[in-house]
Parts: sequence; structure tokens; C-alpha cells
Amino acid sequence: MTKTLTTRMATLAVATLAIVSLCFSANAQKVDRITQLENKIKLAEEKVEKAEAKVNQADSLINVGKELEKEGKQEIKEAQADEKALIKAFDNEIAPIEKQLKSKDRDDVTAAKNDKKALENKYKADLKEIETRYKAADRKIQTGMKNIEKGKEKKGPAEDALKEAQRSLKELEKALAKASK
Repeated sequence: MTKTLTTRMATLAVATLAIVSLCFSANAQKVDRITQLENKIKLAEEKVEKAEAKVNQADSLINVGKELEKEGKQEIKEAQADEKALIKAFDNEIAPIEKQLKSKDRDDVTAAKNDKKALENKYKADLKEIETRYKAADRKIQTGMKNIEKGKEKKGPAEDALKEAQRSLKELEKALAKASK
């Protein structure tokens, strides 16, 4: 009877050890699963950050484009005002010279012709400078429009990628919460 009792105790001890080792094994698997999920969550968070950076870059392009366009339009308005003032000043300066051209004195007429030619050359140079400003402003507007277009092209896919990355992160967080219970 002692032998049977000892055998039963030994069997009971072995069974207890088996149950304890199974518990530890299950717990170890649970810890491994949680660690894997945490690693996946870190990767998903990095994906979200990258996607957010791309969306921000697209927004930045759009904002820079709008700012360039605004500056270009303002420069065009300034150039138009300067052109209008230049034309008015030219008309005011040329009127007395035109009167001098009608004079009967040859010396006055010759001087008036020279003055008129000098004034016209100055006017052409000033007009050329204003035209250069128009072109620079137009280039600025065109660059702004291109930046806006590029930003819009990049923003759509970037927002889609961000939504997908956020959805994936939420799923992983839910799975981690479930596995932690």
C-alpha cells in the first residue's frame, strides 16, 4: 500500500509539474504575442508619422503656392500703378517740348528735338524696367500655380495613406488590448 501511495504521489507530482509548465508555456506565448503586437504598433506609428509628414509637405506646397500667387498679383498691381504714373509723367513732360517744336526759332526746334529724343529714350528704358517687373510677377504667379497643383496631386494619395495607416494602428491597438486581458 505504501508503494501505491508513493506511486500515486509521484504521479500527482508529475501531473502538477505538467500543469504548471503548461501554464508557464501559455503565459510565455501570451507575452511573446504581446511583444510582437507592440513591435507592430511601433512600426504602424512610424507609418502614421511618415504619412502625416507627406500630408504636411503637400499642404506646405499648397500654402507656398498661394503665397507666391498672392505676391505676384500684388507686384502686378504695383507695376500697373507705376506704369500709369510713368505715362502721366511722360505726357506732362512732353507737352511743353511739343509746343517748342512748333516754334519758329531753329535753335529752339533743334533743342526741342534733342529733348524729346532724350525723354523718349528715358521713357522706353523705364517702360522696359516695368515690363521686366511684369514678367517676374507673372513667373511668380505661374510658379505658385504649379506648386498648388503639385500639392493637390500629392495630398490625395498622402491622405489616403494616412487614413490606412491610422486604421491599421487602431486595429493593432485593439488586438493588443485584447491580448493583454
